[in-house]
Amino acid sequence: MESHACRPFRAYARGLLLGDLSVATIEEGSNRLAQSKALMALEYVLQHSNHGQVKKVLEALEEFAVKVLKPSRQWFKIAAGAKGLVVERALRRAPEGACLEIGTYVGFTAIRCAAGRAPNGRVVSLEVDPEHAVVAQCMALHAGVGRQVEVWTGHSGDVIRSLPERYPGWTPRFAMVFMDQCGSRFWADLELLIREDMLLPGAVILADNVLKPGAPLFLWQLFHGRGRELFSQRQLISLEEFAMPGVEDCMAMAIYNPDGMAMAGADKAPPAEVSALEFEADQVRAKAATSGSVPFEDWSVFAARMKKSLQDLKIEITEWIVPEVDSKEPK
Repeated sequence: MESHACRPFRAYARGLLLGDLSVATIEEGSNRLAQSKALMALEYVLQHSNHGQVKKVLEALEEFAVKVLKPSRQWFKIAAGAKGLVVERALRRAPEGACLEIGTYVGFTAIRCAAGRAPNGRVVSLEVDPEHAVVAQCMALHAGVGRQVEVWTGHSGDVIRSLPERYPGWTPRFAMVFMDQCGSRFWADLELLIREDMLLPGAVILADNVLKPGAPLFLWQLFHGRGRELFSQRQLISLEEFAMPGVEDCMAMAIYNPDGMAMAGADKAPPAEVSALEFEADQVRAKAATSGSVPFEDWSVFAARMKKSLQDLKIEITEWIVPEVDSKEPK
């Protein structure tokens, strides 16, 4: 059964789609609902898990990706499968403290982080889309980690700057940052966190989808720019995108080293090739957000081209996670 606390959030999420916050029945919004993967995922989770079952909630989201979206070749942007294992590795490496997620979507990783730091670990999550923010908060409530997960809506830079005002009595400093927003924002948001002194020494930075759609400026700064001094143990991890067989993606992980600040200097201007790759990434990202989306085969071709371009810039993969023969995706 779903949590009583979750019901008003679900009604509100439906109402957002219809422009009427009094709406509380799914039938009235069926046409609009069918266009929202986030709301479809929420309905699926509420039907396939009970309140407080964190593991079941995460499994239901994975099942939704595999059973509902994968047959129609649609991408569900969650860090599941091999990516989930990397998230758990990052949690183990991180020092004690709160987690920051930028790009909540449906709350999959926020819930995983909260469960990994239970019972008192705080997860602050930022989401630009109001519908996704409401769905994610509802997911967290249903999973039983609603008191640990707080979702704030707005542009990432604006919300980061406002965090001290939103948490009187607590200085926001984070032990882990998971970046899953628009890849073109990765480096700017990370620099802002550093300037605002919001990273604990040894904080783990984990960025998803740095190959597809890509985050070439972030990777260049991390491996060749200021990131060389500000972050240690820099890794570019290759793995298969969840529920997208044969399509390669990468996650980037690094450890914050505040002692490197004095040597980091100012940002270096990246070569023109990086700007060109940023433009390509933005183009495919925009296409992926449309109703037609991007076919899996096109994602594979794009990822291979981006990988070759990154190698030309001497940004090399440092670790490969090979898919198991017996896939652990939900059957």
